Amino acid sequence: SKIPLPQSGQTNAVHAGVSKRKKSLILTPWRSIYLTSFCAFLQALQFTILRSSMWPYLRKLNPDVTEQKYGFVNALYNLGTVVSAIVFGYWSNRIKQVRLPLFVCFWLIIIGNVVYALLQYFEAELVAYVLMVSRLLTGCGVANAALLRAYALSASTIEDRSKAFACIGIGIAAGGLTGSGLQLAFTVLGSDGVTIAGIYQLDLYNAPAIMALLLNLCGFLIILFCFEESYEVLERDSKKMCHNLPQPCYTALIICASTRFEQEFAQSAVETLEPPFTMLMFLFEKEEAVKANSIAQLASGCCGILLYFLFFFAEFTKRAPLRVITILGINLYAASFLVTYPWPFLPDKCQSAANGSDAGCYADKYAWCTDLSAISPWVYYPIFVLVFGLAHPLTNVCVTTIYSQVMGPRRQGTSQGLFTTAGSLGKLVAPLIVTSLYASYGPAKPWILEILQFYTLFVAWIVFYKRMTPMQTKTKAVEGSSKQ
Repeated sequence: SKIPLPQSGQTNAVHAGVSKRKKSLILTPWRSIYLTSFCAFLQALQFTILRSSMWPYLRKLNPDVTEQKYGFVNALYNLGTVVSAIVFGYWSNRIKQVRLPLFVCFWLIIIGNVVYALLQYFEAELVAYVLMVSRLLTGCGVANAALLRAYALSASTIEDRSKAFACIGIGIAAGGLTGSGLQLAFTVLGSDGVTIAGIYQLDLYNAPAIMALLLNLCGFLIILFCFEESYEVLERDSKKMCHNLPQPCYTALIICASTRFEQEFAQSAVETLEPPFTMLMFLFEKEEAVKANSIAQLASGCCGILLYFLFFFAEFTKRAPLRVITILGINLYAASFLVTYPWPFLPDKCQSAANGSDAGCYADKYAWCTDLSAISPWVYYPIFVLVFGLAHPLTNVCVTTIYSQVMGPRRQGTSQGLFTTAGSLGKLVAPLIVTSLYASYGPAKPWILEILQFYTLFVAWIVFYKRMTPMQTKTKAVEGSSKQ
């Protein structure tokens, strides 16, 4: 007897069913996300490797430079990020790819590091201004952080979103960890360093810039030869949804962006004030400050990378709600500034700097030196590790994931650019505000500002807690479902 062959309609139905099953099996493209994580590693490494040594290097090249000029150096770095994050995010959305904008970003960072490595050839009075140009270029290139994050969030499934961002977070934490370790290793070169070919002095301050230059060349080559974008998940999810996605909850977006702003404001404030603050409080010379701060960054990097692994492998966010973790992180930030505040009742007072020494407080320059209480390094550094090793990664993963979920299943180049801009604005204004407050009133006023900002955020998260949820969307009706 003949075996009946399927009719053409049945064949089409079979193919449609297979096609539908294939679409439903579209998974997160982990290979490309791992590569973005490695690029995030390179970016974090090149940033961290310079953080502790920049102020001492500036003081070495120009002993008369002020904290305010150093504040402008940091501010211009973040101004570059503010402008370029929006521009590159919009460009990425228009051309529907992140690859080409990433090329431009890497070259901007490379040029910025070349300028940094050549600082020793400029006159002392010009060094701060050349450094501003260097950091402005590098800051423009650091917009690649928004592109990497936008790709990871757009390419991953909703179930894998926090895991995908945690993967980026692992790269950032590992980069910070490695950068701190390398900065510590470069201290063996000393402040005088070695002379190469009789024309270039390589020391503990400029060696990190050369390392950062090589690392970003490596990142450029990875994007050029290895990185392939995949948006199958985004395309599948977009087809499932109604053509007109609902508007996101703008209150939730503003709170997420404000959290990002304050998180980066606090980090930038600490990064800007940490070198002069530790030299003042703990009587550190320049080399001692670089070493101690690098060790603290190394320790916080270890804690951070362990937390990101917890997010990635243990799927921690499925056991603890994102909103609860965010509120916990905000409270840890606020508590850290309360604990390290120079309370008047503390027993010890800051000592004045001796002639020719960088250690201590310049009583002839700052009137507030005489009454300033001293903080113990055994209090400050553990708190530093707690905040940047625990609160920072917790808040990073949770707020970014909540923000992307509120935005819904759409391309997030522009939205992530705006989110990055919020953080970069915090980094932009923080050095200007805190160095001005520090010069006029000492470290007490910047600390009070931070405490007020974090507790304001805490209240906002409590009041609008129920709005900080993923976008509710309606899927298209499945064809033929009404004919059952």
